[in-house]
Amino acid sequence: MAIYLILTFFNFISLFSENKVYYQIFGVNLNFYNNAFSGKDYNYYNGKYLDKKDKETILKIIPQEGLKLSGEVNLSFLSLYYHFWNLAISFNFRSKGRIEKEIFDLLFFGNRLNQIYQSKESKGEVFAFSQIKNSFNFSLKRDWILGLGISYLEGYYYLKTENNYLNLLTTQNSLNFYNEINYQKSSGGRGFGFDIAFGRKRNEKFGFKIIIENLGNRILWQKDNRIGKITLIIDSLNFNKISAGNYYSFNKEEKETKGFVNNPLPTEINFGLENKIKDYFKIEPGLSWAIKEFFKFYSKLNYQPFNFLSIINSLTLYLPVSKDIYLENFSYEIGLGLGINIKKFDFLIIQEYYKGILLNAKGFSFKLYFGYNFSL
Repeated sequence: MAIYLILTFFNFISLFSENKVYYQIFGVNLNFYNNAFSGKDYNYYNGKYLDKKDKETILKIIPQEGLKLSGEVNLSFLSLYYHFWNLAISFNFRSKGRIEKEIFDLLFFGNRLNQIYQSKESKGEVFAFSQIKNSFNFSLKRDWILGLGISYLEGYYYLKTENNYLNLLTTQNSLNFYNEINYQKSSGGRGFGFDIAFGRKRNEKFGFKIIIENLGNRILWQKDNRIGKITLIIDSLNFNKISAGNYYSFNKEEKETKGFVNNPLPTEINFGLENKIKDYFKIEPGLSWAIKEFFKFYSKLNYQPFNFLSIINSLTLYLPVSKDIYLENFSYEIGLGLGINIKKFDFLIIQEYYKGILLNAKGFSFKLYFGYNFSL
């Protein structure tokens, strides 16, 4: 079915290829996660005048460790599925960061006398790159299938800031402020990544597959590589120093550095099953492990009540293994999607919501795909 083909096409190598030619005209995948605010919280406070009670409530929602944010946008286009060959071209933007709770306290309630405000752990990272992925499937003996893929990565922009420091103290007689921002940036790089997969189609209704994606993927950033530090100091501010014009010191240091390497995408191991219970009903349970990030157990239900309409339900459970990321809570993501087939054109839209079971993980995903099937 064409709608199922779209789902597999954008998640991993499509091992169980049918004798079809499929062209994906456009696709967008948007994900946003944080450890404090749900979509309901955002809608409630967005554009609202915040009174003291609202500000106190927001501060209670934010964990003591601060607000952790992560987002990614994937735009795919000019992608082709041809029998045993997949070609996918995409543009990717990924970011993550952490803002300490002290910053929100300062923003909401202002600078209070004789209170020391400090920030030591705020940081952020941004990637912008494109990916061209070529994947090939090879039929082996006894219905086994081998999949191999290679990705070319073109890096456009990278920025990382960490080890930043802020200190603020205001008394009745003076103001002391120190802020240091350290960063590393680049505007160009190139790299490669690999995929490998094994699968077996036992019959028309059952099959399984093991896929390792983004294996060894790296970008070597080698254009306009720079590291820098911005420092702003206000020392014992008073009226006399303002009159003299020497109450602050601003300094920016930046220098070129050698090329460096990092991984824009996590290496992920997927184990999936495909069980076609009826011609109109299919279930796909699976297990995924993103190295250094989290385990996740996922399942998709695909129900086709009519020839032109498909209903997709998704459920993903996250079990993290690292605390230095936004998905650090035992949580789940659940969603609903609709697929429509009009002659040879396919449309698929999926909305998913992410929520913590034990703690406060929140977020959402949105997916929209549009394609053309030559074989219908």
